[in-house]
Order: sequence, then C-alpha cells, then structure tokens
Amino acid sequence: MINLSNINKTIDAGFPWLIFPKPLETEFQSFIRNRILKRVIPIGISAAGFIILFCAIDWILLDPALAMHTSVVRLVFVLPVIILVTSWLYLKPPSYYLWIYSATLLFTSLSIIYIIWFTHMKGINLPYEGLMITIMYGFFIMALPFYTALFLNIAMVLVYALTEPLYYFSFADYINHVLFLSIILFSAAIGAYVIEHNQRSNFLRKLSLDILHKNALNSLKQKNKYLAAASHDIRQPLQGIKYIGESI
Repeated sequence: MINLSNINKTIDAGFPWLIFPKPLETEFQSFIRNRILKRVIPIGISAAGFIILFCAIDWILLDPALAMHTSVVRLVFVLPVIILVTSWLYLKPPSYYLWIYSATLLFTSLSIIYIIWFTHMKGINLPYEGLMITIMYGFFIMALPFYTALFLNIAMVLVYALTEPLYYFSFADYINHVLFLSIILFSAAIGAYVIEHNQRSNFLRKLSLDILHKNALNSLKQKNKYLAAASHDIRQPLQGIKYIGESI
C-alpha cells in the first residue's frame, strides 16, 4: 500500500538504480504508460517525417539504383511498421505495449544499419547520422524507461560495430566511427539517467502532495460532519427554550 511513510523512506534512501519499492514502482510504470501513449501520435508523425526526409536525401545523394533500393527499405518496410504501431498504440494499446514500442525502435535502427552496410558495399560512404537520431529517440523523444533505451541503443551500436568490418578496410576509420557513436551513446545515456532520476523525484513529490491533499479533504469533511452534529445538538435545547419562552 502506498502511503506517506513509504514515499518518505524511498526519498531518504534514494534510488540510484532508478527502481522504487514494488507498490511505488507499479504506480510509476502506470504513469510512464500514460505518458508514452499520450505522445505516441506526434512521435509516430515525426518518425514518419524523418523516414520520408531521408528517402528524399537518398535520391539527391545516391545513384538512382541505390536510391531505389534504400527507398524500398524505408517506404515499404519501415514506414508501414511505424504507421501500424502508432495506430495500434493510439487506438487500442495492449498490455505488452512497451515490447511493441521498443521493437519498433530496434527494427528502425537495424534498417538504418542495413542501409549503411548496403551503400558501403557499393562503394558509397553513407554517413551514420540516422543512428544518432535513433539514439536520441530512444533516450529522450520516445520517453522509454532508461534501462530499456540503454539496452536497445547498446544493441544497435554493437550491431553497427560488428557490421563495420564487413565493408571498411581502414582500421582507423572503423575505430573513429565506432568510438564516436559510442561516445554519443554514453553522453546521451548520462542525460537520460539524470532526466529519469529527476522525473522519479518529481513523481514522488506529486504523489506526496496528492496524498496530503486527499488527507486534508478527508479531515475537512470530518470536521464539517462534527460541526453539523454539534450544531444540531445545540439547536435542539435552544428550540426547546424558545418554545417555553413563547408559552409563558
């Protein structure tokens, strides 16, 4: 059961691992669910916008044959998944919504890695800015829980690091690319940790205020009942005295 004592103990003990005791954690996860589902439409629209934008950039920078291939990946596979998941989570989110939400980010990241790998195999040095965008989405824009976003982004960087040697012959370039992407990941992870820690602190403060407000309302109701009963008890003898006075 959630009460002020449990909240105060959690605040005093701290939560460096971003985990509350079970009742509070359950309540916080419910808060996160509502927060994610409220922003799923703008996130889906922005993600779809990036897909279309990068598709247009491919046609500007790449050979038409390569641009056609990358466009198929982006528009035929990735974009429909984003639209489908966004619609599903908005209209009828299932209990396992976070798995679907997270899998969509991972699928998008893997598609970008494939496009980079494919273009590099064709001799085109396509930059990896798309992966940095997915890192920002995972940690900040999508409002994923910290550990979920961290796991997904680490997995994405590892897949990228394992595929780089398949198309790069310069070890210096390989180290530079993987190291830079890892630094971006580490920096974003620090920022995401601080944000979630502050978010959890604010959640506990709001929960405390809600409980205090509820207790104050209950106390006020009890006082009003007591005053009403006391007023009734006082009124009865006064009315009797009044009737006696009128009859004399």
